[in-house]
Amino acid sequence: MHLEIPSIDNILVITVNHKNASLDDVGALESSVEEAYQRLYPYADEIVVLATCNRFEIYAYTSNIDEFISHARSLLDRLWDKASVLRGMDAVRHLFRVAAGLESMIVGETEILSQVRKAYEYARDNAYAGRLLGLLFSRAIRVGKRVRSETRISVGNVGFPG
Repeated sequence: MHLEIPSIDNILVITVNHKNASLDDVGALESSVEEAYQRLYPYADEIVVLATCNRFEIYAYTSNIDEFISHARSLLDRLWDKASVLRGMDAVRHLFRVAAGLESMIVGETEILSQVRKAYEYARDNAYAGRLLGLLFSRAIRVGKRVRSETRISVGNVGFPG
């Protein structure tokens, strides 16, 4: 029996967000969630799409990285030059920072954690996300909660969709 051990190098995120694109550009992608799942899931083992008014992020676990990126480039079209691609631990760290509110337009805002949770739950409930991204997202959500309860990051922030 051959047991394949997942590689962290097969985790990636493609992000278009308020740091690298206009809010109008990011907002235009918000309606592309279903299209992203339909067009990209065939090239990934697992996928979660996080779409808010400040970010459009595609998290994936795939052994076909080049093919996945090629299809993501086609999906994002004219916004591809504004996208960032992070792999492995860089992708994991990015998700944790997003869940903690560190990548938000208003650092520490409170809405992003529920948006991360809802994005994962949608992917899980529709069989796009499995064990690996499930573990990653559950840990990120736990970290996001812990950051808010053990630091003062959210003090004074009433929330801003993130």
